Amino acid sequence: MDVVYFLFFFLLLVCSGGVKTKTVLEIIQYNNSMRQVSSYIGRHGLSSYFDQQNITAFLPTDRVFRTYHSSVYGYNMSDTVTVESLFLYHLVGRKIQVSDIRDNTTAHSLHPSSYRLYFNILMDGSTKVYSVNGAVLVSTDIIASNGIIHIIDRVIAPVSSAKTLHDYLLKPDMPALEFRSIAMASIIDMELKGNTNNSGYVFTAYAPNDSYLIPTMPEYAKDILYDVSNLEFLKKVVHAHTIPDYVQFLPSSWRSNNKTILHELCQLTNLQGKRGNVCYV
Repeated sequence: MDVVYFLFFFLLLVCSGGVKTKTVLEIIQYNNSMRQVSSYIGRHGLSSYFDQQNITAFLPTDRVFRTYHSSVYGYNMSDTVTVESLFLYHLVGRKIQVSDIRDNTTAHSLHPSSYRLYFNILMDGSTKVYSVNGAVLVSTDIIASNGIIHIIDRVIAPVSSAKTLHDYLLKPDMPALEFRSIAMASIIDMELKGNTNNSGYVFTAYAPNDSYLIPTMPEYAKDILYDVSNLEFLKKVVHAHTIPDYVQFLPSSWRSNNKTILHELCQLTNLQGKRGNVCYV
């Protein structure tokens, strides 16, 4: 409903010629589905960022923003510095239309640490699904006088780490994460283990947290995984959780059990793993 309202509002602007005179900030301020977003921008003195020339804003509606659990990432949303870093991670200092987006590419955000935004394109049947850090673009190419707005279906958290994949699995930055099982399994393939500890390589790892992996794994699966006499099978299991040379954020639609996207991710794992990877669905 928020997206429909936004499109209706945008059409009114076009018909009235107002779109030519309204900035990104003004479009946000005049949109009833983004009142909370607008309030945060005004309350924390961020208006000038949205009035800059040649920007692209990836923004959630209020309904999406209300579902954002900032405590998961340890954020204090009453702190101006925190709010500024969050909103600046949704801005890019150049115009990006949806036709400019390419799979597995990045763009520097306006975040104080210049964190990158990562773009992916997946197919949902015959439809292309565009995402930025996993947030799906649900309404695109809303043209303002100073830039472009894309509506996304979740808040993008500026979570980043200077650690290699290897070191992160040993000691995650985010609270409540623990990957001891995965870290122990990495000795199965010492070459892969070495590469994941090298910042010159890029990986996407599907790493189950210990709190999910150990309690939910059936006993017969534990017997197989802990059988060190079957190293080749164990290697395949490790490889099935790793995509080399590719940054893949899970799209928001993954949470609705989208089997088409799931199948494509599995094919991608098999294709780019280059070591006889398997994928279980």
